[in-house]
Amino acid sequence: MLLHWGAQHIFRCLPEEFQGRLRKIRCNEYYDATPGVDDFLPCYNGKTGELLYRIHADNPVRVSRKKMRELLREGIDVHVRITTKMKQPGCVLG
Repeated sequence: MLLHWGAQHIFRCLPEEFQGRLRKIRCNEYYDATPGVDDFLPCYNGKTGELLYRIHADNPVRVSRKKMRELLREGIDVHVRITTKMKQPGCVLG
């Protein structure tokens, strides 16, 4: 998952004890972005591979959804109930 414009807002809301562990939720925890160079998201042509444009983003970070969920639910008693069948007029999903 890519955190871009909202990343800094999310990280500011986290407790201090989480701040030192944010690298662990990255897809590549050893990657260090270069400010000013890596502040862009490239958009490529899917057929040719040609770079079409770059979108500016402050410190875009790719994170693992699983690792992020695990970090954010620490100290919280989370219960999930999944419903496998949903009914809509004319069809049943599940």
